[in-house]
Amino acid sequence: MVNTLKENIILLDQALNQNKAVIVDWKASVWDMVEAVKVILPHLDIKALHEVQKYGDWYEPFTLSGTQHEIKVEIPNTIFDFFRILNQHLDNNHQTFVFLNTDDDNYNFILIFTEELPRYLEMGFEEI
Repeated sequence: MVNTLKENIILLDQALNQNKAVIVDWKASVWDMVEAVKVILPHLDIKALHEVQKYGDWYEPFTLSGTQHEIKVEIPNTIFDFFRILNQHLDNNHQTFVFLNTDDDNYNFILIFTEELPRYLEMGFEEI
């Protein structure tokens, strides 16, 4: 059963209090997202690198467990691309981030166990 937005915001607030959620500003850089994720997953081997320009486009690279990833700077694609890459890595630990669309300037993500994904999707969260 789909929750109301108000009910899902309550779940988001609870997850924030438990250090299992991040709220990302619409213009967040990879650097900002890496720092936010480090608070929730302090043992994660992740590091933001300096942005680079290639053929006129800007990219924000980061390393995740020794593998370098480069994300083209395109709002909001940069945010979702970052969390997609992160989720692929977290799948090994049976964890994933889900997205809560609140129709504002923030992007809200909750870290859950993969086994909880169907329940969160039923409540109105989105898979990344």
